[in-house]
Amino acid sequence: MIDVTRTTTLLLEGLHDRGDAAAWSEFDRRYRPILVGFLRALGANEIDASDVAQETMVEFLEGYRAGRYDRGRGRLRTWLMSIGRTQLALARRRAARRRDQGRGAEDIDATASKVADPSPEDDALWEVERRRTILREAFERLRAASASDGRTLEAFELMIFRAVPPAAVAAELSMSMDDVYQAKSRITQRLRSHIAEVERAFEGDGE
Repeated sequence: MIDVTRTTTLLLEGLHDRGDAAAWSEFDRRYRPILVGFLRALGANEIDASDVAQETMVEFLEGYRAGRYDRGRGRLRTWLMSIGRTQLALARRRAARRRDQGRGAEDIDATASKVADPSPEDDALWEVERRRTILREAFERLRAASASDGRTLEAFELMIFRAVPPAAVAAELSMSMDDVYQAKSRITQRLRSHIAEVERAFEGDGE
Protein backbone atom coordinates (compact mmCIF):
# COMPACT_ATOMS: atom_id res chain seq x y z
CA MET A 1 0.00 0.00 0.00
CA ILE A 2 0.98 3.63 -0.44
CA ASP A 3 3.05 5.18 2.34
CA VAL A 4 0.78 8.08 3.28
CA THR A 5 3.38 9.51 5.68
CA ARG A 6 5.41 10.88 2.74
CA THR A 7 3.76 13.42 0.47
CA THR A 8 4.71 13.70 -3.18
CA THR A 9 6.70 16.81 -2.29
CA LEU A 10 8.79 14.84 0.20
CA LEU A 11 9.26 12.00 -2.29
CA LEU A 12 10.58 14.40 -4.91
CA GLU A 13 13.10 15.69 -2.39
CA GLY A 14 14.10 12.11 -1.59
CA LEU A 15 14.65 11.23 -5.25
CA HIS A 16 17.71 13.49 -5.31
CA ASP A 17 19.37 11.08 -2.87
CA ARG A 18 20.48 8.01 -4.83
CA GLY A 19 20.70 6.12 -1.55
CA ASP A 20 17.01 6.67 -0.79
CA ALA A 21 15.67 3.61 -2.58
CA ALA A 22 12.45 3.81 -0.57
CA ALA A 23 11.60 7.18 -2.12
CA TRP A 24 11.87 5.79 -5.64
CA SER A 25 9.95 2.63 -4.75
CA GLU A 26 7.15 4.69 -3.25
CA PHE A 27 7.08 7.16 -6.15
CA ASP A 28 6.85 4.27 -8.61
CA ARG A 29 4.10 2.59 -6.57
CA ARG A 30 2.15 5.83 -6.53
CA TYR A 31 2.42 6.96 -10.15
CA ARG A 32 2.91 3.87 -12.29
CA PRO A 33 -0.78 2.80 -12.00
CA ILE A 34 -1.86 6.29 -13.06
CA LEU A 35 0.46 6.15 -16.05
CA VAL A 36 -0.80 2.72 -17.09
CA GLY A 37 -4.40 3.94 -16.97
CA PHE A 38 -3.51 7.14 -18.83
CA LEU A 39 -1.73 5.21 -21.59
CA ARG A 40 -4.65 2.79 -21.86
CA ALA A 41 -6.92 5.79 -22.34
CA LEU A 42 -4.63 6.92 -25.19
CA GLY A 43 -5.22 3.59 -26.94
CA ALA A 44 -2.40 1.35 -25.70
CA ASN A 45 -3.25 -2.23 -24.83
CA GLU A 46 -2.54 -3.57 -21.33
CA ILE A 47 0.87 -5.04 -22.16
CA ASP A 48 2.10 -2.01 -24.10
CA ALA A 49 0.78 0.38 -21.45
CA SER A 50 2.68 -1.50 -18.74
CA ASP A 51 5.90 -1.54 -20.77
CA VAL A 52 5.64 2.13 -21.73
CA ALA A 53 4.81 3.12 -18.14
CA GLN A 54 7.99 1.40 -16.96
CA GLU A 55 10.04 3.18 -19.64
CA THR A 56 8.41 6.46 -18.67
CA MET A 57 9.28 6.06 -15.00
CA VAL A 58 12.91 5.27 -15.83
CA GLU A 59 13.11 8.26 -18.18
CA PHE A 60 11.52 10.47 -15.54
CA LEU A 61 14.02 9.45 -12.85
CA GLU A 62 17.02 9.99 -15.13
CA GLY A 63 15.72 13.38 -16.23
CA TYR A 64 14.78 14.42 -12.71
CA ARG A 65 18.20 13.62 -11.30
CA ALA A 66 19.82 15.40 -14.25
CA GLY A 67 17.92 18.56 -13.29
CA ARG A 68 15.59 18.64 -16.30
CA TYR A 69 12.46 19.15 -14.20
CA ASP A 70 11.76 22.55 -12.68
CA ARG A 71 8.63 22.61 -10.53
CA GLY A 72 8.53 26.36 -10.89
CA ARG A 73 7.96 26.07 -14.65
CA GLY A 74 5.46 23.23 -14.88
CA ARG A 75 3.45 20.64 -13.02
CA LEU A 76 4.75 17.18 -12.25
CA ARG A 77 1.82 15.52 -13.98
CA THR A 78 2.43 17.56 -17.14
CA TRP A 79 6.00 16.34 -17.37
CA LEU A 80 4.99 12.73 -16.69
CA MET A 81 2.27 12.92 -19.35
CA SER A 82 4.70 14.41 -21.86
CA ILE A 83 7.28 11.69 -21.24
CA GLY A 84 4.55 9.05 -21.43
CA ARG A 85 3.27 10.36 -24.76
CA THR A 86 6.80 10.45 -26.16
CA GLN A 87 7.57 6.91 -25.00
CA LEU A 88 4.27 5.67 -26.44
CA ALA A 89 5.08 7.28 -29.78
CA LEU A 90 8.50 5.62 -29.79
CA ALA A 91 6.93 2.24 -29.00
CA ARG A 92 4.47 2.70 -31.86
CA ARG A 93 7.31 3.70 -34.15
CA ARG A 94 9.18 0.50 -33.34
CA ALA A 95 6.03 -1.55 -33.91
CA ALA A 96 5.41 0.21 -37.23
CA ARG A 97 8.92 -0.58 -38.38
CA ARG A 98 8.40 -4.24 -37.60
CA ARG A 99 5.07 -4.31 -39.44
CA ASP A 100 6.02 -2.25 -42.46
CA GLN A 101 9.52 -3.23 -43.48
CA GLY A 102 8.78 -2.09 -47.02
CA ARG A 103 7.76 1.42 -46.06
CA GLY A 104 10.28 4.22 -45.89
CA ALA A 105 11.65 4.52 -42.39
CA GLU A 106 11.72 8.28 -42.74
CA ASP A 107 7.94 8.35 -43.27
CA ILE A 108 7.34 6.30 -40.14
CA ASP A 109 9.72 8.48 -38.14
CA ALA A 110 8.06 11.68 -39.32
CA THR A 111 4.64 10.42 -38.22
CA ALA A 112 5.66 8.95 -34.89
CA SER A 113 7.91 11.79 -33.79
CA LYS A 114 5.15 14.40 -33.78
CA VAL A 115 4.37 14.32 -30.08
CA ALA A 116 2.13 17.14 -28.92
CA ASP A 117 2.32 18.69 -25.48
CA PRO A 118 -0.34 17.37 -23.09
CA SER A 119 -3.74 18.88 -23.87
CA PRO A 120 -6.61 19.76 -21.52
CA GLU A 121 -8.13 16.43 -22.58
CA ASP A 122 -4.95 14.67 -21.45
CA ASP A 123 -5.15 16.45 -18.13
CA ALA A 124 -8.74 15.27 -17.69
CA LEU A 125 -7.73 11.67 -18.49
CA TRP A 126 -4.88 11.88 -15.99
CA GLU A 127 -7.20 13.19 -13.28
CA VAL A 128 -9.64 10.33 -13.85
CA GLU A 129 -6.82 7.80 -13.42
CA ARG A 130 -5.41 9.64 -10.43
CA ARG A 131 -8.78 9.55 -8.68
CA ARG A 132 -9.21 5.89 -9.58
CA THR A 133 -5.82 5.09 -8.07
CA ILE A 134 -6.65 7.01 -4.90
CA LEU A 135 -10.03 5.27 -4.62
CA ARG A 136 -8.46 1.84 -5.10
CA GLU A 137 -5.83 2.58 -2.45
CA ALA A 138 -8.49 3.85 -0.04
CA PHE A 139 -10.56 0.72 -0.66
CA GLU A 140 -7.62 -1.58 0.06
CA ARG A 141 -6.99 0.32 3.31
CA LEU A 142 -10.63 -0.05 4.27
CA ARG A 143 -10.57 -3.76 3.43
CA ALA A 144 -7.47 -4.28 5.59
CA ALA A 145 -8.93 -2.42 8.56
CA SER A 146 -12.63 -3.14 8.20
CA ALA A 147 -14.92 -5.60 9.93
CA SER A 148 -17.39 -5.20 7.06
CA ASP A 149 -19.06 -8.27 5.67
CA GLY A 150 -16.98 -9.74 2.86
CA ARG A 151 -19.92 -9.70 0.46
CA THR A 152 -20.48 -6.00 1.10
CA LEU A 153 -16.90 -5.24 0.09
CA GLU A 154 -17.08 -7.58 -2.88
CA ALA A 155 -20.31 -6.01 -4.11
CA PHE A 156 -18.72 -2.57 -4.03
CA GLU A 157 -15.59 -3.81 -5.79
CA LEU A 158 -17.57 -5.49 -8.56
CA MET A 159 -19.70 -2.41 -9.23
CA ILE A 160 -17.08 0.31 -8.91
CA PHE A 161 -13.82 -1.25 -10.08
CA ARG A 162 -15.08 -3.90 -12.49
CA ALA A 163 -18.16 -2.04 -13.77
CA VAL A 164 -20.42 -5.06 -13.22
CA PRO A 165 -24.13 -4.05 -13.41
CA PRO A 166 -25.94 -4.11 -10.05
CA ALA A 167 -28.33 -6.85 -11.20
CA ALA A 168 -25.39 -9.08 -12.15
CA VAL A 169 -23.71 -8.34 -8.80
CA ALA A 170 -26.88 -9.32 -6.96
CA ALA A 171 -27.11 -12.58 -8.90
CA GLU A 172 -23.42 -13.43 -8.45
CA LEU A 173 -23.40 -12.79 -4.71
CA SER A 174 -26.93 -14.04 -3.97
CA MET A 175 -27.96 -10.61 -2.70
CA SER A 176 -31.11 -8.59 -3.22
CA MET A 177 -30.87 -5.42 -5.30
CA ASP A 178 -31.60 -3.42 -2.15
CA ASP A 179 -28.68 -5.11 -0.38
CA VAL A 180 -26.39 -4.30 -3.31
CA TYR A 181 -27.26 -0.60 -3.25
CA GLN A 182 -26.97 -0.47 0.53
CA ALA A 183 -23.53 -2.08 0.27
CA LYS A 184 -22.43 0.62 -2.14
CA SER A 185 -23.77 3.36 0.14
CA ARG A 186 -22.18 1.95 3.31
CA ILE A 187 -18.76 1.45 1.76
CA THR A 188 -18.85 4.90 0.15
CA GLN A 189 -19.46 6.45 3.56
CA ARG A 190 -16.65 4.49 5.18
CA LEU A 191 -14.20 5.32 2.40
CA ARG A 192 -14.31 9.07 2.92
CA SER A 193 -11.70 9.29 5.67
CA HIS A 194 -9.39 6.88 3.82
CA ILE A 195 -9.72 8.89 0.60
CA ALA A 196 -8.85 12.09 2.45
CA GLU A 197 -5.78 10.42 3.95
CA VAL A 198 -4.53 9.18 0.58
CA GLU A 199 -5.30 12.53 -1.08
CA ARG A 200 -2.99 14.24 1.40
CA ALA A 201 -0.19 11.89 0.39
CA PHE A 202 -0.50 13.14 -3.20
CA GLU A 203 -0.03 16.74 -2.07
CA GLY A 204 2.10 18.68 -4.54
CA ASP A 205 1.62 16.56 -7.67
CA GLY A 206 -0.66 19.08 -9.32
CA GLU A 207 1.55 22.08 -8.71
